[in-house]
Amino acid sequence: MSDFYISVYEVTQEEYQAVMGENPSNFSGENLPVENVTWYDAVAYCNARSEQEGLMPAYTINGTNVADETGAAGEEATEADTQSDTDGEEQETGTYPDGSTPQFSGERLRFTVNGTDEVVIAMYDNRAVDAFLERLPLEDLSFFDLSGIEKPVERPEEPFSLADEELGYDPLEGEMVIYRPWGNFTIFYGDFRYSDELVPLGKVESGLEVIAGQTDDFFGELENNRIQKEMN
Repeated sequence: MSDFYISVYEVTQEEYQAVMGENPSNFSGENLPVENVTWYDAVAYCNARSEQEGLMPAYTINGTNVADETGAAGEEATEADTQSDTDGEEQETGTYPDGSTPQFSGERLRFTVNGTDEVVIAMYDNRAVDAFLERLPLEDLSFFDLSGIEKPVERPEEPFSLADEELGYDPLEGEMVIYRPWGNFTIFYGDFRYSDELVPLGKVESGLEVIAGQTDDFFGELENNRIQKEMN
């Protein structure tokens, strides 16, 4: 295969719309990653951008058959297959006590801060996440700063379920976890340590600076992709 260009960052909605003339994303925001696209959409975008920049398109598209410049044919892919291949692809995660890491489920949450700023959180694939998603949307959540490294939500009347997930996790900056003693969740914007009381939920995909930049207590709302699609 000859030389090719690859972006250091995910394609933003603004970049995608500039090339394709449309924005299929559910979580609207010019600087947010484009989502709700299939693998075929991604291939078409790559070809269109290559042409826009005066480069030779890398793919030949014939219906559902796609071949790159080497002639290797691509198999038919479903949207779900594509999403599982790309979601969280370059996201580093924390670790469990045995050294393993959580896997991304493909589910994303929109976290709206103070009614204006939007954060996107890529969720993990575990039973605690399944139980968490069943409680969405979550409105009028109150957050505060703790130790200059995390933003916990105030203790809920009904604790968030661990759903038989094993306790113990060493989180990274940007991760969202359940804290068992309080039954709430928190989002780390700084370094922390391993704790026997944590269960991972997901990781901020974009907008961590919005969370870290909140100098006072703030309010937030969490909703998921499925609800957005039902509303459209």
